[in-house]
Amino acid sequence: MSLSETFIENTETFHNSACKVGFLRNLAADFGIGNITYLATSIRGRCPLPHGLMTTYSKKWVTYYFEKSFDLVDPVVFYAAKRSLPLDWQDIPLSGRKVRQFFSVAEDFGVHKVGVTLPVRCSAGGEALISLGATDQPSEWVSIMRHKVPELIYFSHLLHKEILNIRPEEDPVLSKDLSFREREVLRWAADGKTSWETGKILNLSERTVNFYITNACKKLDAANKTQAVAIALRNNSLGFAWKD
Repeated sequence: MSLSETFIENTETFHNSACKVGFLRNLAADFGIGNITYLATSIRGRCPLPHGLMTTYSKKWVTYYFEKSFDLVDPVVFYAAKRSLPLDWQDIPLSGRKVRQFFSVAEDFGVHKVGVTLPVRCSAGGEALISLGATDQPSEWVSIMRHKVPELIYFSHLLHKEILNIRPEEDPVLSKDLSFREREVLRWAADGKTSWETGKILNLSERTVNFYITNACKKLDAANKTQAVAIALRNNSLGFAWKD
């Protein structure tokens, strides 16, 4: 059974899974894929995922990625977003210090410069990038995956469609405890700072600040940043004393 056929057969399981990342992780393991990442680049209406991101990469790598604002320099996203055809990561030029540094740091986290990113564009649901990263045998992985591009394209469209069908309450399970960065951005929000101002203070991109705010809102069951700040202050989650 192919990757897409397996996904179609288990669509109901995907929707009912408490941890959809775990579902994708098992799917990747079954088909010799190192990691699967879904990134929404343009979604009409509310994207059902925090930051439009679902990935099987380690939490350590994802946290470091956003803390260092790699979302602003990631060459995979930069080149794939401009294409309509799949992007082989090995075709990405290593020109520029930031690009070389990105891949060097990624390698330290076990993220090889071996994979494929498939752009998905549909009039009804916007645009997304689905990336499939290599296993620990990248040379073997390349030879196998290059013969499966049509199959991977089909899978990427299926995944995009099903993720857009996720209801907000079915988002991947997140810890209820605020992380250090989430508390930090909410503290500055409580002080009246915008996401742009907070980013300048913390040396983060505005997009990264919004990522942490979105996660905090989800954990606190808040409708927006203002409500998240109010709830966090009342719960004394920010280290401030709430004054009635």
